[in-house]
Amino acid sequence: MIESVYLNCFRNFRDECLEGLVEGINIVSGGNASGKSSLAEALFFASRGRSFRTHRNSEVITRGEKEAIVNVGIAVPDLYGESTRLNIGVGIPSRGRVRARSSREEGDVPISSIAEILPLQLVAPNSHVLLEGSPEYRRQFVDWGVFHVEHDYVNSWRSFNRILKQRNAALKLGNSSAAFAWDESFVNYGEKINEFRRRYLEGIRPWLEEAFESLLDAALTIEISINQGWQKEMALKDQLIRSREQDLRLGFTYYGPQRFDLRFLVGGIDWSTALSRGEQKLLICAANIAQLKHLKDSKGSWGILVVDDFTAELDGTRQKRFVRYLMGSGVQSLLTDLDGKGLIESVGNRGESPIMFHVEHGRFTRT
Repeated sequence: MIESVYLNCFRNFRDECLEGLVEGINIVSGGNASGKSSLAEALFFASRGRSFRTHRNSEVITRGEKEAIVNVGIAVPDLYGESTRLNIGVGIPSRGRVRARSSREEGDVPISSIAEILPLQLVAPNSHVLLEGSPEYRRQFVDWGVFHVEHDYVNSWRSFNRILKQRNAALKLGNSSAAFAWDESFVNYGEKINEFRRRYLEGIRPWLEEAFESLLDAALTIEISINQGWQKEMALKDQLIRSREQDLRLGFTYYGPQRFDLRFLVGGIDWSTALSRGEQKLLICAANIAQLKHLKDSKGSWGILVVDDFTAELDGTRQKRFVRYLMGSGVQSLLTDLDGKGLIESVGNRGESPIMFHVEHGRFTRT
C-alpha cells in the first residue's frame, strides 16, 4: 500500500509530502486549482511514467524549474505478513527522458519495473473515453491487467509490436516478400498475446460480475463482448494469408491482436449509449476495482484506485453505494473532492471512517 507521496517542483507543489495514507479510503479535499488533480496526476506519473493530462512533460514542472520529482513510499507485505518499506520515484526533466528509480536497485530502472511495483488505476473526468473512445483505450485497460498477472506478457507484447512495425513498414513500401517474411513470428506472438488476454478475461469475469451487481442496478444484465482482432472461427495464420492483398493495398496489417476490442453490453446494447453518465462512471469504477481485486486474489499483490473529482456526475445514492462497496473491497483508494463532506456522510456508521486530508496552495494538512 502507498504510505506517502513526496512532490517537488511538480505543478504547484514545492518540497511537499503527503504522509499517513491508510489501507482503506483516503480523501483529499480542496478548492479548484488547489492541487487535487495534480496529486492524482503525480501518482499516475509514478506508475506509468507519463501524465494523463498532457503529452508535454515540461508542463508538469513548476515554472522556472528544470525538473520535477515524484517519490512514493510503499509498504510491501512479505510471505510472513510483515511489511518492508520501499521507495520508488520518477525524475521528470523539461527535456529528455523520464528517469525512474527504486530503492531495490542502484541507478535508473525501466518504467515497467516501477509500474509492476505500483499497480494503480485512475478514474478521471476524461475516463469516459474507455467507453466512447477508440479501441486503443479498451486494449490499454485489458493489457494493464494482463501485464500485472502474466509475467511473460510484456516481452511477448514488445516482440509483437516490433514485428508489427517491421511488417507495416514493408507493406507501406509495397515490398511483399519483406512483409510476409514476418508472418510466422507475427502469428507466434499474436497467438500468445491473444491467449494471455483470453485467460485474463476469463479469470476476471467473476470479479466484474460481482462489482457490476453491487454498484449498478441489479436489473441490468451486463454482458462482455470480445473482438480478438480477426474472425473468431479462423486461425490467425489463415487470416493473415487471406488478407495479404488487402494489407498491401492498405499499407498496413489489418487483422491481428492490435485490433482487439472489448465491449460491455447492457441488455444487448453497447454500454456507452445504454447508461447515464453517472452509471457509466460507476461501471468504470467497478471494472477497475474488479481488476485490483483479481490482482490481489491471483498474485497476492495490492493495488490502489485513484478517483479524481469523485462526486462529479454521481448523485447521493450512487456515492453511498460506491463508498460502501469500496470499504468492503479491501482495495486502497484515494478520492479527491471539493469538500469531502458527501463522502464522509456516505460512510455513515459503517466501520472505520476514511482518512481526510485537505490541500490548499500546494500544501497538505490532515483534517
